[in-house]
Amino acid sequence: MLLARAYDPARLAYEAALVDQISAGRLTLGIGLGAPGLRGTLGGPDQPGGTMIDRLLTELREAWAASTTRPAVPAPYRPGGPELLVGGQGDAAARRAARSADGYYAATNYSDRLLSEQCARYLAHLPEGRSPSIAVNRLCLVAEDPAAALDQAERAFGRVRDYYHSRGLWNIGADAGDPSPWLVGSPETVARQLERYRGWGVTHVQLRLLPDGAPHDTATRTLELMAAHRLLPGRPQVS
Repeated sequence: MLLARAYDPARLAYEAALVDQISAGRLTLGIGLGAPGLRGTLGGPDQPGGTMIDRLLTELREAWAASTTRPAVPAPYRPGGPELLVGGQGDAAARRAARSADGYYAATNYSDRLLSEQCARYLAHLPEGRSPSIAVNRLCLVAEDPAAALDQAERAFGRVRDYYHSRGLWNIGADAGDPSPWLVGSPETVARQLERYRGWGVTHVQLRLLPDGAPHDTATRTLELMAAHRLLPGRPQVS
């Protein structure tokens, strides 16, 4: 997931095509707008947000097209280039993800309320016949006892949560009393949350098990419990 304001389109098209080649076509490239202060950091254009990200998506597609006059060299592994996901809040981001990209992406700090709203907006804008692709990134910790899971999460994820809090960006779009935007609890609790996500239209869940400050043993135990309780079949694809 990259922040579009920081990147020159031609440079990003080349670098993404190279990674797509190295990974034999397994790259999924997420694009978010990013803060205005990122403008020009890595050669990105100094343009209004919507104009800039629309231009970036167009130029990436053109650079990866077989018929283009200025192709990326090397060409991407997959014809047409890597899968493109677009993140962001509001209707414009959902529409852009549905019509100019291959899917929508929700960040770690987006509240479940915002996620459900963006899923609905994205699906409403999706052209007829197109398969939906909605990915969400979530901090995840599973323990046999729900109370123990919450206690462990406070210690494992506190540093990440406090970083977002310090910038006023934790649980974006939440109402007072809404829970934290993470997958934390017993296997049964997490299974119910994954089912809720599937009901909203989520197709992929990326789990953040080892953010800065999290111990390895809780991540290992989370993976063991998810495998033992078969949390994957019939639910959004988890990675």
